[in-house]
Amino acid sequence: MQENRSSKRFMTNVINFANQISALGKRNCLVADRALEVYAKELALLIEAPLLLVPRGEACKTRLQKEAIEDFLFARSFGKDSCLIGVGGGSVHDLVGFTASTYCRGITFVNIPTTLLAMVDACIGGKTAINTSYGKNMLGSLWPATLTLMDTHFLKTLEPVEVAAGAMEMVKHALIADAKYLEELLTGPVTDLDLIQKSIVIKEAICKKDPLEEKERLLLNFGHTVGHAIEAYFSYAISHGIAVGFGMKVESALSYIQGWLSKEDYQHIVYVIDALSNFTLPFTPEPHKLIEYMRRDKKALHGIIRVSALEKIGKPKAFGGSFCTPCSEELLSKALSIIF
Repeated sequence: MQENRSSKRFMTNVINFANQISALGKRNCLVADRALEVYAKELALLIEAPLLLVPRGEACKTRLQKEAIEDFLFARSFGKDSCLIGVGGGSVHDLVGFTASTYCRGITFVNIPTTLLAMVDACIGGKTAINTSYGKNMLGSLWPATLTLMDTHFLKTLEPVEVAAGAMEMVKHALIADAKYLEELLTGPVTDLDLIQKSIVIKEAICKKDPLEEKERLLLNFGHTVGHAIEAYFSYAISHGIAVGFGMKVESALSYIQGWLSKEDYQHIVYVIDALSNFTLPFTPEPHKLIEYMRRDKKALHGIIRVSALEKIGKPKAFGGSFCTPCSEELLSKALSIIF
């Protein structure tokens, strides 16, 4: 009986989403994670849109996939009055949003995030991107969705690793902005709507202060310099959120080595990350290879690796008017050796 009620509510939300999309008055095209084919077909039927399915996860964030969407649109004579709707996790958001930003010099983009990671991170702030052989998110744009539609029913279908991946971005938001929120995440569950909303509020506030990522928004890169390197090292077989979790450990260790973060705070950060993301890497990464990837990171300047750092839980380290700190490769190697 409970399952029937849940299914009925989910169907109601599909109709509600379809009505909101139709109200935009655009010619719609739906791009969805192929694992969500049944749901996507239902929505596509309601909004009278052709449907294109793409691979799950980082595998969809390629130049070839972007070109495939563009050719799909061209072949059906979609023009400036078009709307691209993305259904899936953060990777689908990145791919579809980036395509929408360049097709006909920019068309309407609607996002329906279906993972915890996408809800608390990817769908906020307007960043879109695809990967290249030279690194993660190397090609992209700032193109906010005109409409973002969320249904927490999707979260009930996630594997534990997918929940943990989203939890890591929520932990990041707590570490850079709200120490009390970090303790609330420990008591969870992290899929609780109130906790999700708190995470969204933190990221939205930061993005509004610095939409072009010149100062405060750099805070959101905490754990990402190392995290992106881990993703690339393992050929994107590691979830973004899990990689960021390891990245936050390393960058917290770096903050501790530098004398900015107390030992107690560092140890508590590691404890919380392990408690909410008890996953291991396939094998120990080689520090010198991770550093090679970090040299190509978008935040690096003049070949110098930069990271976001902490002074204490809930308080980031400022550097030169921004929140991105130059880091010597020697100290970074030491921090990597502590974690790995």
